[in-house]
Amino acid sequence: MTADNTVIQRSSVQVKPGARSIKLTQDPGILDLPEMKISGLIDDVILPVADQDKDLQVVIPNWPSSEEDYILVLTWNDQELTGPEAQHQITAAEKADPDFEFVLTFLASNWDSVAEGHDVTFTLGYNSIPFPDPDGDPGPTRLLRIDKLPPGGNTPETLAAIEFPRSVEASNRILLSDFVADKLPVQIKGYVNQESGDLITVTASDGTQDVTFGPFTVTNSGRYTDAEFELSKLQALPDLAPITFTYEIVDKAGNRSIVSQPRVLELLLKNVPVNPLPTPIVPIFDSEGLILDEHARAGVVVQIPLFPEASVGDQITVIWSGQRADPAQITTIPIVEPLLEVMLLYNLLILGKHTGSVDVTYELWRSGSLIGTPTVPAVVEVELRVPGGTDPDPETPEHEKLKPADIVGGDSKVKNELSPEDLKIDATLFISPETVDGNVLFEAGDRLALLWGSQTPHPLDSVTAGEASGAVDLERPVPSALLLAEGSGEVSMSYTVTRPFGAGGETNTSLSPAQTVKVLSGADLPGGGTPPAKPVFTRLNANGAIGRAEAASDLPLRIDAYINMAVGDIVVIYLRADDSPNSRPGTDIPAATDTLPPITVVQKHIDQGYITAEVRRAWAFIVCRGSATPYYTATNPKLTPVTPVKSEANRTPVAVRESSSPTCPIPTR
Repeated sequence: MTADNTVIQRSSVQVKPGARSIKLTQDPGILDLPEMKISGLIDDVILPVADQDKDLQVVIPNWPSSEEDYILVLTWNDQELTGPEAQHQITAAEKADPDFEFVLTFLASNWDSVAEGHDVTFTLGYNSIPFPDPDGDPGPTRLLRIDKLPPGGNTPETLAAIEFPRSVEASNRILLSDFVADKLPVQIKGYVNQESGDLITVTASDGTQDVTFGPFTVTNSGRYTDAEFELSKLQALPDLAPITFTYEIVDKAGNRSIVSQPRVLELLLKNVPVNPLPTPIVPIFDSEGLILDEHARAGVVVQIPLFPEASVGDQITVIWSGQRADPAQITTIPIVEPLLEVMLLYNLLILGKHTGSVDVTYELWRSGSLIGTPTVPAVVEVELRVPGGTDPDPETPEHEKLKPADIVGGDSKVKNELSPEDLKIDATLFISPETVDGNVLFEAGDRLALLWGSQTPHPLDSVTAGEASGAVDLERPVPSALLLAEGSGEVSMSYTVTRPFGAGGETNTSLSPAQTVKVLSGADLPGGGTPPAKPVFTRLNANGAIGRAEAASDLPLRIDAYINMAVGDIVVIYLRADDSPNSRPGTDIPAATDTLPPITVVQKHIDQGYITAEVRRAWAFIVCRGSATPYYTATNPKLTPVTPVKSEANRTPVAVRESSSPTCPIPTR
């Protein structure tokens, strides 16, 4: 300023906007001029967004060496400002007041060059011009940051969705088990233009109701930000509904970010049972003290005790020795114990431990999420080992590794086919000492039993030490009375091997696969177990013999219907003769031995009660003078084994020789 109070004009400041800058430490100036005072700045450098359209007041305290007429001029990026508001000439009164403060103004127009989306830092200062000396002395400088750059940039992709704990990310659902001391830990990933001091506010919304969390302060510009959501706030939102989580950021200057990418999850936080849940109960173990193979094959019941907040529709998954059963749904909430009973089948039980202690626990699931489990499992003792080793197909009653037994009839010596004669004496049972995979089946003391058809299991002698170590089949007698009791047909035959376990005498039993045995009882044969009635020549003379008159034509022979005569039976008539017409048989006549063509029984025979046949008249002349002995066999081909039944024989006198002739000429017809 000149003597006529004209303000000295100085060069204007050129503002160069740039990217966000690092804060600088300013030199205080070469003279001991006082520091400027500027109020309203954040961190004493950042101009709040709300004030970016306002002029900035600068206060310079009086200093001891100030003089009247000294001129104070503000500088902008080291350039003196020319406006009257940026200059002040000290008066004598001001000089005389050591506490006086000089007030100058930086116009807001100085940072108008900073465009939206930019962050520029300027240098503010002042010079003291010791008028009339025109050369100014620089005072202290400081920074002024004009931040118009919102955190995260301007595109949604720059603000990643909130990252929840791994269990939440996997299930897309927030459960009580995800909280630590009623707080859910989450992370806000780093973003563009992240700076310490940024404030992050999270909003969770079901579309009609919002809850907010935070603000959370960014403490490191180069890493994610930890945050926590309060359980009580989340419980204000509905369960099992889509909840959208987003966040916004406000930086120190007050720039607000766009809304982050959403993360949509469900909540399951209400009416959840208090964990841990009660220990399950296994009644068969409580009553028996040891769960055996027979218990497992019958199915083992696991009871789930009542607990608060159980809900219809919840599912219980029982876990036996690490094996998971199919889920069981709660359909009602009972008043008395238990809440639920779950039957575990043998094919699941056998997949766990076979002997020793087994843990039994369960999981409570709601709408597809695990919400509870006992801390303490039920511990039961099992003994599921069976003779023959693990059953390869536990869904069937028989143990497929055991070989079927064989039975041999005492009369026929045929395997697995018993005739009526076989049923009259004891048979022999043969059991292999090896399993189908070549392992030893027996141990000394194993108990054996035979299952014959529908009869009560028949005990057999136990396995001896020698038999257990041998390689030959075990042999056991089978009483004929047992065989007869079942009767004819295809009989299912199997055996059991029972092995004691432990001092308590508990046992496990393996059932062999069945062997089909063909059995034929005499009661089912033609004749019903006794020989059918003898065949009868129906044309005899007064002496009950076949004479010349009776042999004048073919000889009729009759077979009366026998017990069990059936359509399809095959009847075969046999002829024998001897040379004595008396009651005492003579010498056989070989030429008279003959067999008639087979006769098949038809319904007519059954209806009329007999079968007829004819013996050619020439046969009587072959006998000449003696006795004929016809008999027949009746066979039902539908019975197995096929067994012909022989009838009684009927010795009938034959006398066709003329008294004057030593022989009987054979007639030509």
